[in-house]
Amino acid sequence: MKKLLLLIALMLSTFGLLEPTSADAEIMTIEADGMYIMGDGALESPGVARERARDDAKRAASEKASVYVESLTEVQQGNITEDVIKTISSSVLQIQSSDVVIEVAEGNALIFRCHLVALVDSAQAMNQLKGDGAALEESARRNKELEDQITKVNAELASLKNSYADAKNEAEKERIREQVRINEQKFEANRLMERANDQMRAQDFNAARQTYQEVVSLDPTYSAAYNNLGYICEQSNDIDGAVHNYRKAIENNGNYADAYYNLGNIYYRDKDYRRAIDNYRRTVDINNQFIAAYNNLGLAYANLNEFDKALESFTQAIGNASDSLGRPLAELYNNRGTCYQNMKRFNEALADYDKALELDPDYAEPKLNRDRLSAWLNG
Repeated sequence: MKKLLLLIALMLSTFGLLEPTSADAEIMTIEADGMYIMGDGALESPGVARERARDDAKRAASEKASVYVESLTEVQQGNITEDVIKTISSSVLQIQSSDVVIEVAEGNALIFRCHLVALVDSAQAMNQLKGDGAALEESARRNKELEDQITKVNAELASLKNSYADAKNEAEKERIREQVRINEQKFEANRLMERANDQMRAQDFNAARQTYQEVVSLDPTYSAAYNNLGYICEQSNDIDGAVHNYRKAIENNGNYADAYYNLGNIYYRDKDYRRAIDNYRRTVDINNQFIAAYNNLGLAYANLNEFDKALESFTQAIGNASDSLGRPLAELYNNRGTCYQNMKRFNEALADYDKALELDPDYAEPKLNRDRLSAWLNG
């Protein structure tokens, strides 16, 4: 009776098959504008201000590209997420120019304006839409995480600039100027993170490793970069390096669910089920929608013959999953079926094997499990 460990480093796919509509490939031109205002007080870097304007324009262009990419897609067997659309749109955006001009405004503030011209190739977008669902979802997860970090850094800078305007003395101003300098390093770290994520998407792991290392040299608290470094170490079978980086991610952010999950997978493979359980438990305490973690938690309990706890975990995973998930959901039913079978709850086991086959008629394992159990019961 095969039980599937969802050893997907970082996250599980959460959407079904995507079928692009039939259409002739075309190249769409997108133009967008961005702006950044640099005041005259907090000693910001003009070079960073220029890049902030470019970044603003690029995100505006990506939003326009998202509308276009979504129009290419007809979704079947589930809904493609907005985050996946955004990720594909960003990755196929071919920037042709991003010219920045500077204007002097009232109070000696500088306005950096960027006009960006980019191309989107519909064929490239459709090829990505037809790609591996789990890989797309993982890229979307990394992209969403980066967007959240960019929003955080931008909000932090706005707060610092307001504080600088209200500063009472030179010592307080100097402290804020130092915080602005650190904020600019974080901005640069985010730009590098975007590059590293693109390299990961292209499976250029050597380049991604180097870029993620540059990220943490600028911002040693960047948990996502450490987590992704851990994943790269796993790909090269450097398990010690993977554990070190996952632990660094957790050290910097005690609520970083993915790092706990990845550690759990390493311990599971080593048959250290108690430590695997500890990490999977921490994962689902942080994110109670983490289907893969619940599944693997159930398998770890099953390996310790703690079937009541395993059943609870599989049932939680199934309850959180959508019927549009397809094979991954069928695998969850198959796993729960084997748990029922070990508990000698044979009718419930057969029902779960049948449900797995209903979801995915081509899935061999539940058919084999069902047929063997039926033969034994009728023998």
